[in-house]
Amino acid sequence: MTRFQNNRHFLPARFYFRYHALVLASAICLLLSIEWLLGARWPLFWPLIIWGLMVSIHYFFSAAFDINEVWADDRVVDVKTRSYDLGHIMNIEHRIDGTHDSVTPHTERE
Repeated sequence: MTRFQNNRHFLPARFYFRYHALVLASAICLLLSIEWLLGARWPLFWPLIIWGLMVSIHYFFSAAFDINEVWADDRVVDVKTRSYDLGHIMNIEHRIDGTHDSVTPHTERE
């Protein structure tokens, strides 16, 4: 099963990202509930923002390395089937199949 099939597995599996996100969500819930129960005004804003930023960066790296050929093929099919301008995509495919100058790199043109 690939990452985007049936809108499932949208979180990358590499580099333990899912565990990192789960730990962040659990820590946020725990810290905010403790703060609410005790009525204290802990300075939690900056640690949570910094941790959230670190999880975001972790997501970008994990997602970048989680891509493979199967994912790319599934993503192409997904983009093609959800396209509002399918005629335009079919036109581009037709030009690629016919090796039209508009889709040929300038170094390979005659």
